[in-house]
Amino acid sequence: EDYAWLGSEVGYGVWEEFRIQNSPEQWLRMTTLSPGRKQLLLEQLRLHAWSRDKTPNYESWFWTKRLLEQASDYWCAQETADDFPEEARVYDLCCGSGSDAVALSRRGLEIRAIDKDPVACELTRMNASRNGCDLRVMQQDVLSMSLDPRACVNIDPDRRGGNLRTCSIDAFQPAWDTVKTWIRVARCTSLKVAPASQPPTDDSPDVIRFISRSRGVRQQRWIWNTHRWPVGSRIVSSLNHGAWSHEIFERSWIGTSHERITTETVTEFIGDYDPAFRAARMSNAFAIKTGCELLDREGGYLVARQPIPHPMIQWFRVEEVLPLDKKRLIAMSRTRRSRAWELKSKHVEIDLPALQKSLVKSECDEEYTILFSAIRKRHIAIVAKRTSAFG
Repeated sequence: EDYAWLGSEVGYGVWEEFRIQNSPEQWLRMTTLSPGRKQLLLEQLRLHAWSRDKTPNYESWFWTKRLLEQASDYWCAQETADDFPEEARVYDLCCGSGSDAVALSRRGLEIRAIDKDPVACELTRMNASRNGCDLRVMQQDVLSMSLDPRACVNIDPDRRGGNLRTCSIDAFQPAWDTVKTWIRVARCTSLKVAPASQPPTDDSPDVIRFISRSRGVRQQRWIWNTHRWPVGSRIVSSLNHGAWSHEIFERSWIGTSHERITTETVTEFIGDYDPAFRAARMSNAFAIKTGCELLDREGGYLVARQPIPHPMIQWFRVEEVLPLDKKRLIAMSRTRRSRAWELKSKHVEIDLPALQKSLVKSECDEEYTILFSAIRKRHIAIVAKRTSAFG
C-alpha cells in the first residue's frame, strides 16, 4: 500500500519535495504522514545515494535494498537488450525493480514484466512510468505461467542460498529444471547469472557473455537462439571511455593452450587487461589474439616489447623490477619520487591498502604504479609508469 502511494501523483509529489530538503528528517517530523510512509521515504533517500552507480538518472528510480543489489545497471541492461531480435515480444521473468524491462522497452520491444512479489511489480510499474516506458506488468508466479513459443525470455533467477548469494545453478529460484523448459520453448532466451557461475552440461548455452563496466565484472549471460553472436562463442564485452568493446572467442579455446605463457622477468611493457577476460578464462586466448605473452600463468599480466593499443588494456612502461620486500619497497619510494602510488596485484596475496600507507609520497608531478605478480614461484614488484596506449 505504501509503495502504491509513492507511485501515485500525490505520493510522488511528496517525494519530490522531501528529497530536496536540507534537513529531510526534520521536514518529515512536521508532516502528518504515517510512520510507514515516513520510513519508506527515508529508505528511498538512502537507496538513491547507493544507486548512483546503477543509473545516470537515479532520481527516476525506486528500489528495495535487495532489488537494488540484484538489478542490472543501466549501461549493462541497455547492452544486453540488444541480444534480442527486433520487434520481439519479451517475457521478463523475475523482473525485480524493472531495470532490464525498461531497457528492453526502450528498444521498442513488447514487454511482459512478471514477478510474484507485489512490491517488485509496483516498483516496476513506477520505474517504467518515470522513465517513459510502456510495458505490461503482471503479478504472477512464473511457475504457473503459460509461455508463448513465439516469445523471447529474459530471466534473472534468484540465486540466494539462505541469505547468501550463490553461484550454483542448483540454488536457482525458479529451479534449473523449470528454466530448461522455457529455454526449449522460447524463441530466444537470455539468462543472467553471477560471473563465477559455471554453465550446465545439459542444455548448454549457445553463447556465453561476460560483461564488464568500469573494470568490474558486472554479470554473465547465458544465451540461447540469438542471431547476434556466433553459436559456440564465449564473449567478453567491456564499457570503456563511453563505448562498448567486444572480443569473441571460440569456446574450445578455454585452457587448451599455454603457448603464450612466459616465466621470464618482464623488462619493457606490462599490460593490465579487463578482469572480464580472467572471469571468462580467456586471458591466454586474448594474449594469442593480441600477439602478447602472459606473465607466469593464465590470468597473469600481459607483457610485450611494445604496447598494443586496445580499449581493454592499460599499458605500463617498466622502470624497475624488485623482489616483494616491504622494506625495499619503502626505501625505493624514498628515492623514486611519486606524488601517488597505485598498487595492483595478480596471483599475490598482499594487503595493498596497508602497503600503500607505508610508501613515501613526494611533492612532484610523477606518478608510479607497482604491479605485484608471481613468477617461477617467486613474488615480484614491478615498478612502472602508465602509458597512453589505449585503442
